Amino acid sequence: MGGIDRAFIFNMEIIGAYSIATNKVCFLPKGVTQKTKEFFKEILEVEIEETTIAESSLIGIFVAFNEKGILLPWNSTKEERDKMTPYFENVEVFKSKFNALGNLISANSNGAVIHINFNEEEINLIKDVLKVKNISFLPKGEQYLASFLYVNDKGFLASNYFSEKTLEIFRKTFNVNGDYGSVNRGSKIIKLGLICNNKGGIVGGITTGVEIGKIDQIFFGKSS
Repeated sequence: MGGIDRAFIFNMEIIGAYSIATNKVCFLPKGVTQKTKEFFKEILEVEIEETTIAESSLIGIFVAFNEKGILLPWNSTKEERDKMTPYFENVEVFKSKFNALGNLISANSNGAVIHINFNEEEINLIKDVLKVKNISFLPKGEQYLASFLYVNDKGFLASNYFSEKTLEIFRKTFNVNGDYGSVNRGSKIIKLGLICNNKGGIVGGITTGVEIGKIDQIFFGKSS
């Protein structure tokens, strides 16, 4: 089916906190309804898998990923890691004091924008697992990072907290175009209200038509 549509998970509009999507699979938390699974499958045109990460439903908060690999937090379980292996070439546990990786790393197949406090060993692991050539850090004072940015291989949508100079960093690092936008009726925490692949996108259930129009334009090249 494809396209972009609204949804809730557990009656919450922060669908990106609970789910992730690639061109192969969408991971949803355990306990979602069959109707929700069928809806996500229809829009994204991928397989649906139920899982937890770190025994939590907050899948999107705890992982960093692109089409090539996925990083899981240190407190993820073997069962959770095994769930990922059919869908990612590289699956690795990120042995670090950081565990909310989705809030600290934004990546597509070309590059990653990461938190400034990662050390050299951690940066090299990010490069190796996600197979990215470009790594950039946010300027000091703009460390909102992944929660305020959504990116894939088609484009990126960023909060207007970021400066235009920082958007240029995103364009060069990810090698895709993007722009400012919002989700869920003005929320700047983009990643919590959007998941998207090459086939379709799902936004939080209170996202406006204007917001959907911008998302459609960026990720699917359609004018509102």
